[in-house]
Amino acid sequence: MYFARTILLATLLLSCACLGFGQKFCRSVRSPYKHTANIASRYDEHARRMKTVLEYPNFDGGEDGFTIYATFYHHDVKLGTPTVDLYFLFASSQSSAQHARDLSLSVNGRPLAFTGPIQFASQTGHHTTIEQAGITITYEKLLEITSGQKTEVRLGSTSRKLTNDNLEALRELASLLAPYSQWAKQGGAPGTAWTVH
Repeated sequence: MYFARTILLATLLLSCACLGFGQKFCRSVRSPYKHTANIASRYDEHARRMKTVLEYPNFDGGEDGFTIYATFYHHDVKLGTPTVDLYFLFASSQSSAQHARDLSLSVNGRPLAFTGPIQFASQTGHHTTIEQAGITITYEKLLEITSGQKTEVRLGSTSRKLTNDNLEALRELASLLAPYSQWAKQGGAPGTAWTVH
């Protein structure tokens, strides 16, 4: 009897240790979504919260290149669904001074309205300028973007179409936000503890 209790206690302690380790270090798992982006969660020391990032690490700019980058912070579901910071990166051989600082999106030919300031940044390298435009959108807006057959983003006079790869990566990101939205619609569930420490 004593031996059995010892084995049971050891198993319980090992399970708790693995759970704590898993909360601090998130290992990537095979995704059912077909895309080439990397989506991973990590602990942000500065914000003291878990952060999920979508990125294309092999993007090197190149002439007339384009890519996206997105991120959101996890929080207690009682605070609602997290917003998503979505960035569009345009690479061009032209000087950044030649581009107008305005951003617009359209889904299936219809303009997509979004509120809030647009974050602009630019970086000039060897014969190439990478311009970044970022917006903060809701989960519902993210669903609008990913539901279209043709989603375009325009920065000044430069227009780019989100590829199927881009849209599929954003769909996976949206799937990670879905539990927040479902919890909010159901009004929460007693005893649910989703806060990530």
